[in-house]
This record gives sequence, C-alpha cells and structure tokens, in this order.
Amino acid sequence: MRTFKLILLICFILILPKAQAGHVAGGEISWECQGNGTYVFSLKGYTFCQNFNNLPLAYVTLQIVGNPLPRSSTNSSFSFITLRPDTQLYNLNSGDISPLCNRPAAQALDCANSDFSMERMVYRSDPLRLNGTPPSNGWKFYWVAPCCRPSYGNYSSGGNPMVGAVMYGNQATNNCYNSSPRFIDYPQFNYCRGEFIEYVEYAEDSDGDSIVYKMDYSYNSPPSAPIRIPYANNYSYDSPTPSSSINSSNQDFTLDSASGRISYKFVNGIGNPPRYFLMNIKVEEYRGSQLLSEVHREMSMIARDCPLINNTHPNNNPDITKPFLKGTTRVSKDTIIAGSTINISLNVLDTNAVNGNPQELRLQVLGQQMSKDYTMGGPCADPTDTTCAYIPSANAVYNAQKDIYEIVNPLLIGKQIVWQTDCSDLGPNNQAKTHRFYMRVSDDFCPLPGVSYDIIEITVLPPNNPPCQLSTSIDESDSPDLDLTIYPNPSNGKVFIDRNEALSLEYQIFNIQGKLMKRGRLAANQHQLELPEAEGLYFVSIRDESGNEKTYKLIKQ
Repeated sequence: MRTFKLILLICFILILPKAQAGHVAGGEISWECQGNGTYVFSLKGYTFCQNFNNLPLAYVTLQIVGNPLPRSSTNSSFSFITLRPDTQLYNLNSGDISPLCNRPAAQALDCANSDFSMERMVYRSDPLRLNGTPPSNGWKFYWVAPCCRPSYGNYSSGGNPMVGAVMYGNQATNNCYNSSPRFIDYPQFNYCRGEFIEYVEYAEDSDGDSIVYKMDYSYNSPPSAPIRIPYANNYSYDSPTPSSSINSSNQDFTLDSASGRISYKFVNGIGNPPRYFLMNIKVEEYRGSQLLSEVHREMSMIARDCPLINNTHPNNNPDITKPFLKGTTRVSKDTIIAGSTINISLNVLDTNAVNGNPQELRLQVLGQQMSKDYTMGGPCADPTDTTCAYIPSANAVYNAQKDIYEIVNPLLIGKQIVWQTDCSDLGPNNQAKTHRFYMRVSDDFCPLPGVSYDIIEITVLPPNNPPCQLSTSIDESDSPDLDLTIYPNPSNGKVFIDRNEALSLEYQIFNIQGKLMKRGRLAANQHQLELPEAEGLYFVSIRDESGNEKTYKLIKQ
C-alpha cells in the first residue's frame, strides 16, 4: 500500500506543470504554526494580466539559505520546501484580483482582457518540521520567480527577481513556537496620477508580537548571493515614487514605521501605456527586544491617468468622519482605562453619483483586537482571546477571495465598534499600550474605485485603583472552589500566586501550541512561579490537593 501511494504522489508531481516564463510583479512569504507543532509555509505570487498564466497551477519551491540548515525528522539537512497551488482559491476568479467595481461596468478591469491589472497565485506547503536552531543571521527563505522583471520607471536594469523572508531565534524550532506576520489584504497596486495617495499595508501577527514597518531593497537571484538591484537617478529603495526633486508639485513618499501608513503624490507624466514602479516593504516582528522574523512584500505599482465621472470631474475618495471630537476638532486617537468599554463610531459617506446613481461602499475594519467577522465573541486575531472588539448589527458579507469580511451599503455606512478592554491589553509590566484599528472603504467607480483609509489609535492606560492583577480563567467549566489570584499579568516571567488557604499546588505550563513546557509543585509556603524562558503566551493549569483545577492565560513580555 505504501508503494502504491508513493507511485500516486510521483505521478501527481509529474503531471503538475512547472512555472512558465513571463514578467512577475512581486510576492510575499509567510508561515503559520499548526496545533501539532509543525509549520505550513505560504507564498503569494503576483503577475501582470498581460502575462496571464505566468503563475499557473504548478508546484514551486522555496530555497533555504543558512548554516546550519534545518533538519528533517530523519536528521537530514534540507535546503528547499515544496509548495502546491491552492486550487480552491484560484478557482474563485482564476487568480484575477482586479478592483471590484460596477459603475460603469464596461470600464471594469479584467485579466481575461489583458488589462493593466494583477493576477495572484497562492501556494502552500504540507505541514513540516524544522529541526534545529537558526543561525544568528537566521534561516532565509527565497522564492525565485520563473522569469525576469518588466521595465520599471524607478530602477535601471532587469534581472531575475526573488522574494524572501527570514526566521530568527535562539532556541530550537523542533516544535513551531512562533508564526510569522502576514499581510492581510491585497497590495494596493493601481494609482491615479495627480491624486494624493494614502493607504495602509496592514500586516497582522497571530502571536500578538510587535510589528515594525520598513522599506527595503529588492534583490535578484541567486539566493546564495543576492544581487541588490540598482535604482534609477532620483529614486531609491525608500523613495520609490517620483519625488519633489523631479517635480516640485510631487509629494515625497513616506512610510510610518508603527502603522504601515504610506502616502505620496506625483503629477509628472507617466506616458501611455501606464507606468510601473517597484517597492519592497519589510515587516519586522519583535517579542520584547528580540527580533523573531521578517517578511517582505515586493510589489509593483501601476500608475495611470484615470477617467472622469461622466467625463466632467474626478471621482473623489469616500469621506471617513474621524470618530472622536476633541474640542472643535475631530481626531482618530483616544485613551481608555483598562477594564472600561469604548465605543468607536464608523461613519462613511460618498456623494459621487454615477449617472445619477449612488455608488456602493465596501468597508473593512482590521486589527489585532478586532473580531474577524465583526460579531461579538467572533474569531479574534489571537485564538485565545474571547473579548476582542466587535460591530453590533454589522451584517457583514464574506469576501472569499480576500478572506475578509466587509460591510456593504450604497451612499453611506454608519456603524460602531464596541471594545471591552481588560488588563491583558496593557503592555509589559502593566504599562500603557497603543492598539490600532484599520479602516478601509472603497466605492465602485470603474476602472479604479476611490479608496480611503483611517487608522484609529486607542491607548489603554493602567487603572490606579485597584491595580491590574489579572487572573482570568480561560474555561468557565473550571472549578469554582479553587480561589487564586495570579499577578502581574503580563509579567517579565515571574508571577505570584495568592491563595486563601495554605495548600500545596501542582502546576503544568503549556505554550500556545499546547506543548508541555514545564511542570512542578508549589509547597504551601511557596508563592512564586517562573514561566519558561521565551516570551509569549502560556496556559498554566493549577490543581490543588482536593483535585480542584483551573487554567489561566499568562503573558510573558
């Protein structure tokens, strides 16, 4: 039977076509921990519609660079990972990620017509283990594109592109303990000349680690000795769009390292057909001061002259009303004491009628503290969190191709985010911590919908009286007879346990993947428990002498 299965697997691999030649527009790599301690790697590749089928339903490989390399379950070093195409996702729209629009529908972009837009292909690995410890400069994972770069306006030569990601760490990775950040939405790749551009390249980390956004160089193959691409005059890796040095009416490219907000404007000519520009956005993941990973999104921008509404005036972006009134000024920042509830208004209006008809609006709200389907008690970015923010009566629609929920309505949208905070929303040592909610709203003007963004920043402050001493059981079925107080939480790894009676306690500490990390016994006169060395989220199960048991969620930062 095993031989028969092996023959079937070999036949399947031989049937799959290899990637063919053509211009690739970019890509990104990420990985996710599974419940059994294995990794699943993902690749999203982008190509131009004019090179349709450049990324077909084919297997691809990620090359690994590092010394030492990871080892397999048979203790053999390996230097590549095989990924297979996600055919189910591809079949939703044949990989076409052209903007959704309906007014007028005849102007909508479509890869089937070889329009100037984008196609995406998603690939995933089978679950695998990476035995060993990454070297000090990390394990580097590269996807080498099947062919060459197109002609860009901001760099001066071609070459064979590749996309990379890096896994760092000073502990063995035999069991996956950290998922990388991942970009949630499509890259914003279509732009209108002369418009002020502002958008967010939002990345999310399921482990709740800190994220820093940076610009980086793009590289050509080979992975063993990456070649940094040369930029054209007046351009650089952190200034990839036409700057004010080229035309005084241009606004220089900026990237906010904390939020991922990008802005720029250029008015100088782009020519016909539309012009391409290349950029590489890097997201670094930190747990405390330790750098755990970096993922890159290399992407192409398509700049064009956009049509007018009814041939008379530009299509203005939807108007987002900032949620908070401070004096006479509306702002998108506020503070709240941990343990309190905050209500955040979401109000959007679009007055750009097409042929007398209002445009349809699509609103997305993303964030580490936001329910993914906007419902109360819905899935949170942190799988163990059950109190993330929600939107009452959202009536959200699931966008399967993007794997994102949207609120859809013509002309205007009026909703509210409700968020019940607690002490787990504070930073290390119960310090104040700022959380961000990302709003994206688009209309449906063709060929390029107007898109607006806002970043709502909520800073959670520690309460003065009583101070935060978080002790939250994660299961309501746990024994009510075990009365404990565990503090501080989050902590630096040392926590104290107060109990009403002088009882000895047995404990077990599990990481977020469910692996037992530590177990032991606290005598009746012992009150301090030390978490494992690595920072992160832990589940601590405590049992007293009578068999009463509770499990607590503790954070080490």
